Amino acid sequence: MEDLTEVITSAEFHPTHCNMLAYSSSKGSIRFIDLRQSALCDSHAKLQVFYRF
Repeated sequence: MEDLTEVITSAEFHPTHCNMLAYSSSKGSIRFIDLRQSALCDSHAKLQVFYRF
């Protein structure tokens, strides 16, 4: 098995718009996905990065 560089730590769908998905990763980023654009989560609609100091 290859080494993982990033792991999804949490994911949640929007409560009223089932096509919107937000997920966070072990690198500290939160990505918002619109599943109407693509079923693959290979590109994000919005990216928010939080740095831990």
